[in-house]
Amino acid sequence: MPLIYITGVPGTGKSTVRQELLRRGYEAYGGAEDNIAAFYNKETGERLDGWVKAKDRTPEWKAKHTWKIARETGQELKDRAKSKPIFLCAVTYNDIDELWDLFDKVI
Repeated sequence: MPLIYITGVPGTGKSTVRQELLRRGYEAYGGAEDNIAAFYNKETGERLDGWVKAKDRTPEWKAKHTWKIARETGQELKDRAKSKPIFLCAVTYNDIDELWDLFDKVI
């Protein structure tokens, strides 16, 4: 079965699509809603706990941090998608470079 990535810039309806998929009985995850994606320190690779408000993401802060999904997390979803379709509704800075090969379909 496929691992399907539904992506797009903020405000394009990823969360709304996720809610509808859940309503229809599919396994669907949101990057932020389900803590699949997180902020990471670019130098140490350490995952930050919690959400950082937009007003606190200064240019200096952004230079040291990134929003991403760990490769291991993506691989776990891919492995679980062998028996049923799984949807991931998210957008990250590392999706194309580090995760793209895990997805069977990208919307």
